[in-house]
Amino acid sequence: MSSISVELQVSTWNRDSHGLFDYEAKNLAKKSSKIVSPCWVIRSQDTITTPPIEDELKLPEENSKVLAMVTQIGPNFVLNRPNQGQKQNDQIFEKMWLVVSSIKGNKGQKGYKLSEGDIIRIGRIMLRVNEINGSRDTSTNTHGELRCNQIYNGGLGSHKRTTITEEPLNVEIASEGANQTSENAEEKAQCRICLMETASEEDPLIAPCKCSGTMGQIHLNCLQHWLTSKITIREVSNSKSYSWKTLECELCKMKYPDKLCVKGVNYDLLGFEKPDSNYIILENLNKDRSNLRTIHVITMQNKNNIRLGRGHDSDIRITDISVSRNHATIRNSKIGLILEDNESKFGTLVQIKKPIFLDIGSSIAVQCGRSVMAVTLKKNWSLFSCFGSCSKAEEAEIPEIEHSVREITDESEPRDSSS
Repeated sequence: MSSISVELQVSTWNRDSHGLFDYEAKNLAKKSSKIVSPCWVIRSQDTITTPPIEDELKLPEENSKVLAMVTQIGPNFVLNRPNQGQKQNDQIFEKMWLVVSSIKGNKGQKGYKLSEGDIIRIGRIMLRVNEINGSRDTSTNTHGELRCNQIYNGGLGSHKRTTITEEPLNVEIASEGANQTSENAEEKAQCRICLMETASEEDPLIAPCKCSGTMGQIHLNCLQHWLTSKITIREVSNSKSYSWKTLECELCKMKYPDKLCVKGVNYDLLGFEKPDSNYIILENLNKDRSNLRTIHVITMQNKNNIRLGRGHDSDIRITDISVSRNHATIRNSKIGLILEDNESKFGTLVQIKKPIFLDIGSSIAVQCGRSVMAVTLKKNWSLFSCFGSCSKAEEAEIPEIEHSVREITDESEPRDSSS
């Protein structure tokens, strides 16, 4: 028998609503398990099972979900994403999210240190950390694995600066494409916006869409200015929010990318003003019916706390019913930007993209859909081992995953607390 085991306590909310878990709910289905060998963690309705890992994954019911995978590397137990190395349909696997309120540093600090590439979830709204400037700390974990007792220091994401752009679209200079059919085409080429025929290396006349003839030619600067005019800017204290719908040609309806490549040079079609120093850029990953895209540029200059929530006094205001009025805070500290939860109803989460090596005595809370798993690695003690031991390792308590009691009726949408 193994000298260590994983203690797993799973709480499941009885409502399936956008993969949310109500941290104030009263009626939760609870299941405790002791794991001594590699296994799956599977939810069928409200029942949790931990079958051993075999060559083929078999689900007990059609609507079952795989929450996580507990594996072993040598003597170490590892908590993995459920779809790690699996070929099944992704719909059967739940995403794993770190519960920020459960995290404590070695010195009792609360919260999670953000790094570029992290995906934050508040309620059902997902925000990606695209860029951090002036507050990054070199001690952030950049490896492909993490230890449970180092989660406070961040590194769950890709630790990679992310842009809002897709791959740049290669476009021809309009006059070059026209020369293949007519020697005088260059003289006739004119921009469909400003109607000017002149062009330069800095402001070439390009054909960025499927329109042909004179309507297919436009100056790069004219295109940039026209697209930028369609951006809505909302400024609140230390933050600016830029929102825009899908950018497309009004004639051929081709969608414009965020970047164009002209003669090997990349050009941004959308320009955003960035502060000189100490800022963070968050991108809203949720797409609504109008395909509205939003990024938030937040300056940390002369400000220690940025408030995220549904309240009118929030620095980043998110008008979604699943977001609490004072949901979360990004705190500027000496070691970096710390994300903290403010006892929100549906929690503040960070997506887990790397395996987590469990440490004896350390605990972690992970949300997988409407279930929250409290995971603790413990050393097994027997009567004989106690006689031969002079001391025992102090074991940390399992992180608390419940707040005050609040029930939600089945007829209503998730309600927000006034936290």
